[in-house]
Amino acid sequence: MENEVENTVEDMQEDNNAIKQMRERIKELESVEKEFKSVQMANAIQDAGFDPQSGEGKALKDLYKGEMDSDSIKQFASENYGWGASPEQVTEQEAQRSRVVTSQDSLDTVIEASVPVEPVGIDDQINQAQADGDWQTSSNLKADKLRALTQK
Repeated sequence: MENEVENTVEDMQEDNNAIKQMRERIKELESVEKEFKSVQMANAIQDAGFDPQSGEGKALKDLYKGEMDSDSIKQFASENYGWGASPEQVTEQEAQRSRVVTSQDSLDTVIEASVPVEPVGIDDQINQAQADGDWQTSSNLKADKLRALTQK
C-alpha cells in the first residue's frame, strides 16, 4: 500500500511539473503572438499610407481593432476621423497653393526691384530717402538741388 502511495505522489509531482512547464510555454506563446500582431498591425497601417511611429498612424495602432488589411484601415480612418480622405485632392490643392505662394513671392521681388519708368523729381527722391531713414542720401540730394539752383 505504501508503494502505491509513493507512486501516486511521484505521479502527481510529475503532473505538477508538466502543468508548470505548459503554463510557461503558454505565456511564451502569448508573448510571441502579441509581438507578431503588433508587427502585423504596424505593417498594415504603413500599407494604408500612415506612419505607425507618429501622428495618425500611432493613433490608429491604438484605436483600430478590426481586420489587419490596408483597405479596412483606410476606411476606418476616413469614416471615423477623416484621415487619409482623398489624398490626391489634398496633394493637388497643396501643389496649387504652393504655386500661388511662389508666384506671389516672385511678383513681390519684381515689384521691389522695379524702377519707375518716368523720371522721379529730386523732391520726390529727397522725400523717399527721408521716409526710408537714409539721411546721407537725403543730404546729398539736397546739396545737389542747392548746387543746381545756384548754377542757374
